[in-house]
This record gives sequence, structure tokens and C-alpha cells, in this order.
Amino acid sequence: MTSYIEHKRDDRIQWRRSQTLLLSSKGHSQREIAQTLQVSNGTVNSDLSLLRKAAKENIRSYIDEKIPWEYEKCLTALEAIRHKVERVTSLQIVLRG
Repeated sequence: MTSYIEHKRDDRIQWRRSQTLLLSSKGHSQREIAQTLQVSNGTVNSDLSLLRKAAKENIRSYIDEKIPWEYEKCLTALEAIRHKVERVTSLQIVLRG
């Protein structure tokens, strides 16, 4: 079981990494981030490396899983629309004729 102290430490690390990502997204250098968060440049470098790795995993998962599923849903929806258009067109032809 995780102790209270370990849990608090993990919370601080998670907060630091989220702040690192936020500051980096605002264009701050690693040195500026380290100064702002009062940690070493090495810590910021490690955090950024870990964040990049997580981003790669997220995008890989998105490409491998989410995009194909969304594509299938779109194709199915388009097919349903095509069938409805055909029915409306056929009905219009019958009513005119």
C-alpha cells in the first residue's frame, strides 16, 4: 500500500510535470522552467523527455485506435445518408410521375 508520504510526493511530481508542460507550451526555455519551478535543469530535462514519450504513446494510440474507429463511424453515417437520399429521390419521382 502506498504511504501518505509517497502519495504526496507523487502528487508533487505530477504537479511539477504539468507545470513544466504548461510553461514549455508558453515558450519558456528549460532554464526558465527550472528557475520558475525551483528545480534543476536535469529535472526539467527528464520531465520533458518523459512528457515527449507520453505524447508519442498518446498519438500512437490515437492513430492506431481512435482514428480507424471514427473513420468507420463516418463511413456508416455517410452510407445511411446516401440511403435516405435515394429514398427521398425515389419518392419525389413517384409523386411527380
